[in-house]
Amino acid sequence: MVLVVLIFLLVVLFFLLKKEGNIEKFKNSLNVSCLILSYNRPHNIKKSIEDILKIQYIKEIVILNGHKDYKVNFNNPKIKSIDDWEDNDKYFLLRRYKNVNYCKYDNILLLDDDLYPTKELMNNFVNNYVLDKDNIYGSYKRLCNSKGYFTKSKKYNYILPGLCLTSKKVINNIWENIKKNKKFMNLVIEQKGNCEDLLFNYEFNKIYKKNPKYIKGEFISLDKGNGFYTGDTKKHLEIRNNFCKQINKS
Repeated sequence: MVLVVLIFLLVVLFFLLKKEGNIEKFKNSLNVSCLILSYNRPHNIKKSIEDILKIQYIKEIVILNGHKDYKVNFNNPKIKSIDDWEDNDKYFLLRRYKNVNYCKYDNILLLDDDLYPTKELMNNFVNNYVLDKDNIYGSYKRLCNSKGYFTKSKKYNYILPGLCLTSKKVINNIWENIKKNKKFMNLVIEQKGNCEDLLFNYEFNKIYKKNPKYIKGEFISLDKGNGFYTGDTKKHLEIRNNFCKQINKS
């Protein structure tokens, strides 16, 4: 009996070590495309780009230029600069999902132009991502339900996509659902992109039947002024509060 138990434990240990080895192999071969949503703060990207390129997993950076007067170009084969102002006029911040296929790799780091992860945070993202690629891993958690929008709740069900790691497949699946959800897609466009991140998470929850995952770690925050939203902060939060109430009752 003791021998049988010992053999069983050895078999379990063998498969655990094999799984761990496969995870490490996947991590070491992981290639990530970084997709940056840019509008009118090119000085931010000029500050962040070298640090982002130094992150182990980043093999490509794709910049979606949303304003022709603030386009950024770099003489680097790892950096692709896309003229995206027509889509900005049509879709505003939703264009980051529409245009994810400009990225070469299946693993996607989504960034707003004023945020980027430290190497340690990126490692934390990857350590979780390799266990489940069908999820979203990020640094900003929010609670959005039929009662409204909450930024300081311990509970959360949404992760803001301006600093997150996920897969191209997840983004494409969500984008297809967003296009079908014409009522709320049109509402986001009417609001000039406000709540695109909430709609993104809502569709993720609906497709994958789980919540995205909050990951602790330090990140760098740059100039947030004069960005995608320049209106009144109180009004901005009111719009998001109402959006959460509406979409969770639909």
